[in-house]
Amino acid sequence: MVYVFAFILGSVLGSFYGVLIVRIPAGLDFVRSRSQCSHCGAVLRFWDLIPLVSYLVWRGRCRYCQKRYSFFYPLLELATGGMLVLAIVFWELSFQAAYHFIMWSLMLVLAAIDFREGYVYDILWLIMTGVS
Repeated sequence: MVYVFAFILGSVLGSFYGVLIVRIPAGLDFVRSRSQCSHCGAVLRFWDLIPLVSYLVWRGRCRYCQKRYSFFYPLLELATGGMLVLAIVFWELSFQAAYHFIMWSLMLVLAAIDFREGYVYDILWLIMTGVS
C-alpha cells in the first residue's frame, strides 16, 4: 500500500514538475496561476489535472479543443512516480529516500529544461547544490 501511495504522490509531483519545466523558461508564474491548455488557453479543472488518469480518460487530448497533448506529461508523471517508489524500495521511509528523490527530481527538471530549451538556469543549479 505504501508503494501505491508513493507512486500517486510521485505522479502528482511529476505533474507539478511539468509545470516548472514549461513555465520557468517562459518566465511565467508557476505558483499562483492556473493550469491551462497550451493550444486553446482553456483553464483546466481539477479532474483534468489528475496525473495519468486524465491523460488516459481524454485519450491525450484537451477536452475543450480536442488538440493532442504532448506525451511528455504522462511520461514525466510515470517517471517521478517510479522514482519515488524506487527511493522507498532502496531506502524505505527515511531521510535518505527523501533526499535521493529530491536530488533525482532536481536532475530530471534540469535535464528536461536543458533538452527543451538548450539552457540550464543558474537558480536550479544553486538549489541542487544547496540540497546536496
